[in-house]
Amino acid sequence: MGRTCQHGDDDDLSRRVLSEPGGKRPRGRPRLRWEDGVEEDVARLGFRNWKVAALNREGWRKLLKEAEAHPGL
Repeated sequence: MGRTCQHGDDDDLSRRVLSEPGGKRPRGRPRLRWEDGVEEDVARLGFRNWKVAALNREGWRKLLKEAEAHPGL
């Protein structure tokens, strides 16, 4: 994910990973994006803005090390 954020918004991979799901929405609860799951996991670790950490290689590694040590993620 860190590498995806470093590419920028004009990169095709970034647009696909960070975009909203397309198409007509079915009835019921809205579909979750992959990014929503990442934000939930990062919030459990106590980080506020994971995208800023992803741009900083050392900060991103720190976040990943904490995630590896955290059971249930």
